[in-house]
Amino acid sequence: MHQLTWAPDTLEDINEDTPVLLREAYDYYRTPRAQHPNSTNRFQFTSMDKLMSFSASSQIGTYLTQPLLLIVGTEADIRGYSDQFYALSNGPKELVEVKGATHIAMYDIAEYVGEALTKLTDFFGKNL
Repeated sequence: MHQLTWAPDTLEDINEDTPVLLREAYDYYRTPRAQHPNSTNRFQFTSMDKLMSFSASSQIGTYLTQPLLLIVGTEADIRGYSDQFYALSNGPKELVEVKGATHIAMYDIAEYVGEALTKLTDFFGKNL
């Protein structure tokens, strides 16, 4: 079966056209920063149609009524998803921006994670 990669396997697989998210995915998932020996960085080509047809937002307005906290880096490539989910949610909600952070930087860069943890503690302390 034909397999595809999630993130570039090597630095040589990255060029000037590689999106920031994939550059950072390489740095996070394919280096000692967070690489795991059991991670193959592969998925089956036959899964592509399922991945493309999945919608995480199609039922948000109906089912997402519990408190929602979205924390997004101001430099995150996928910021649009947070904006979309926020707009669709009908429950108590808050969208927090972490200045200077990218999507993957929010995983383990102490200054960004610390800011997020402070907000998480505050928001869920008030809403749960």
